[in-house]
Amino acid sequence: MPDRMLLRVADLSTLLNYEVGQSVKVPFAGNKTLSGLIISKSDASDTHVKSVVVRLDERQGARLTFTQIKNEDGTTSYRGRIISREHADGFEISLENGEYVFKKTGYYDMLNE
Repeated sequence: MPDRMLLRVADLSTLLNYEVGQSVKVPFAGNKTLSGLIISKSDASDTHVKSVVVRLDERQGARLTFTQIKNEDGTTSYRGRIISREHADGFEISLENGEYVFKKTGYYDMLNE
């Protein structure tokens, strides 16, 4: 996978609508998708933070976490990562020049945060 991938937040946000146990296609820029299974989801009653965890099929042991945060000023921000104990690297959602991207980072760099 490349070191940096543009992220379509609107597409990823659709993952928040699925239920635990459902199979999903995770969209990425450039018409790439990864398939997976929803294994965890935040409490639906929380209107400020929504989160989902997807076990990815194509990357052994990898999990995608995606979180939508409604800020007090009315804006929305996003956090997330793709991480696996079986790989030396992963991806973290980062805001760059007003666009969200998945940025490659070291596995242990993510654990030290």
